[in-house]
Amino acid sequence: MTGKFLEVKDVCERYGISIHTLYEWTSANHIPHIKPRGKLLFREQDLVGWEESRLVGVANTKLL
Repeated sequence: MTGKFLEVKDVCERYGISIHTLYEWTSANHIPHIKPRGKLLFREQDLVGWEESRLVGVANTKLL
């Protein structure tokens, strides 16, 4: 495994969510994560991709 890995507390701080919410997201496979040897980890590059996939863009919008 390569890249920077974040632990549960780091991800909770990153998104301003509770540990309970994060566990709900992982149980529902809502957020990318891995569980090597039972430890819940999050690869930072996967989270960045996940964040980017959720961006809402505005295309060809003219401001009045």
